[in-house]
Amino acid sequence: MNKIKEIKEALNKKYYERENEVEGLLIGMLSKQHVLFIGEAGTGKSQLSSELGKIVNGSNYFQWLPQYSC
Repeated sequence: MNKIKEIKEALNKKYYERENEVEGLLIGMLSKQHVLFIGEAGTGKSQLSSELGKIVNGSNYFQWLPQYSC
């Protein structure tokens, strides 16, 4: 459990004011469930998820950015 605390602290330091998102991401990882972040562009959703994927050995990271036409 110490490793989880280390990961949580490292992500919280890097992603200011995103403690709830970090916690949700870690809960999803521990419960082996998918996590979906929905929100405004440029708030760090993809970057946070990608960062966790880099930290955890053997993890798979998938990102889908829909294309909207006007």
